[in-house]
Amino acid sequence: DPFFEVSRQKYTDGKLASWSTIIRSEHINNTLNPCWRSVRVPIDRLCDNNHDAPILLSVYDYEKDGKHQFIG
Repeated sequence: DPFFEVSRQKYTDGKLASWSTIIRSEHINNTLNPCWRSVRVPIDRLCDNNHDAPILLSVYDYEKDGKHQFIG
């Protein structure tokens, strides 16, 4: 039941503190080859208009208990 998350870097006092999830897709039941809906994220929400800022795309296997398994 895969789903993905898109995250951006979060800073505290000018230093990298963590990654902050900005988008989470729906999970697709019983497939190893998901076809997710397209998503649009405004550039200011994605990276504060900094086109050089890294983003993180993570894929998980959904678990009802919330302990999702990292896939890649």
